[in-house]
Amino acid sequence: MMRPQIRDTPRKTSAFSLVEVTIAIGIVAFALLAVLGLVPVGMDTLAEASRRTAQADIARSTLGEIKSTPFSELDDFVAGFPVHYDDQGVRVDSAHAVYTVRVSLDAARLDGRLRSGRVLIGFQTNPDPTKWPQARVERIAFLLSDTGI
Repeated sequence: MMRPQIRDTPRKTSAFSLVEVTIAIGIVAFALLAVLGLVPVGMDTLAEASRRTAQADIARSTLGEIKSTPFSELDDFVAGFPVHYDDQGVRVDSAHAVYTVRVSLDAARLDGRLRSGRVLIGFQTNPDPTKWPQARVERIAFLLSDTGI
């Protein structure tokens, strides 16, 4: 009787070796570490953008109030400063302040029809007033003329 012939052919398996898997995991871990290293930078950038937006809103509001004040009443208006704002740009009392706004006016020029001044917006990273000299300050200069209206 004849026996059937069985061929001894090597099987091809498609699998990854342990070394290949380990190298792939190492590459993925290195890439994730690089991406996660950028998160603090992104958070700092977001906080800075938020701070600048609040300062711009506060500056726009303060300059709008100055422009709408009659020229003859500017000194009285400036006497109401400093004014305090929270981190969203909403006016608050000094205990909850993140931003402090001060306005100063120079003496009148050109026969009393022209005034220059400055708006200082201080950003307090620490609510403790003894730490305020370390605050970052945004300075905005302005020039007002008496139109006689």
